[in-house]
Amino acid sequence: MRTPSVYQFIPNSFGLSGSLVSILPDFISVFSDLKPCASGVIKLEEIDGARELCRRHNLKIDFSDFKLAISSKSTVKTKLAADHKGGQEWRQVFISKSDKILKQAKAAHFEHTFYKGEIQTAPRSIIKNYGKILGYPQCCAEHLIQCDYDRKFDNAVSGACRNTKIFHHELNNLAYFHYYIPYFPCAYDCRESFEYAEKLKKEIKKIEPNIYDATEKYLKLPYLFLAYNVGIVFNGAMEKEAGTVSYSDFDIIGPVGESLLSALDNGNRCRILDDKIEISRDLEIVNAFSRDNKEKEFMIIFK
Repeated sequence: MRTPSVYQFIPNSFGLSGSLVSILPDFISVFSDLKPCASGVIKLEEIDGARELCRRHNLKIDFSDFKLAISSKSTVKTKLAADHKGGQEWRQVFISKSDKILKQAKAAHFEHTFYKGEIQTAPRSIIKNYGKILGYPQCCAEHLIQCDYDRKFDNAVSGACRNTKIFHHELNNLAYFHYYIPYFPCAYDCRESFEYAEKLKKEIKKIEPNIYDATEKYLKLPYLFLAYNVGIVFNGAMEKEAGTVSYSDFDIIGPVGESLLSALDNGNRCRILDDKIEISRDLEIVNAFSRDNKEKEFMIIFK
């Protein structure tokens, strides 16, 4: 299984490593005063190192009082004292320059996750408040609220695509560790999100030029969206035929089926048709897979 992340292989000047490296863009954003708070997940055994790292950079850090037990298929959120077997144990992490904002973020995250003491969808006001603390544009928070209420995160992507005229790579939030925005935009040309991403790009280019170059390249690669947190990033280029990409290699995001992986390994061309996904090598078909839902399983090309 491929686990793509330029951040894992290119050293960063802050010293972020392990699971914490996944929030590097957000970390830089807080450090550069572009947003009030960053949040992500961290392994329990890395907490002490994260505290020391933030102390060195004059940042505040705190963690959820409940653990996350993450398996390959889903994320199960349980109270810290609960006896959960299977999966690694993680905590939600919050980083800010302000103790007040840190306290607000931790409280809002708990309220968002355990509304009325149970894991269920929180009211819109709670979700909007949490998004505001994390620096999300209100239009994007409203977009995600609808998806959160429906529990259909696939709709967050397909809905954003329907709202989009120009797919800015700066707003590509699908490529796992690689991103400038860590949330679902209301559209991939959302003005407020684009303005924020442009500011962050300049900071990353100044502070981490090698990571900037790798991120810019990665976010422009063709992306086959299969489902929420599931897709293929092609190291290749689009052909003139719509929905068709020629590739030399690819990265997987999330749990992609073995039969599709095998076909991609043996192919060098992927074509999205109305009723199927077709994989071929030098125009000879390797395999084809039925395309049951056109709201999913589509190619996205970011500019």
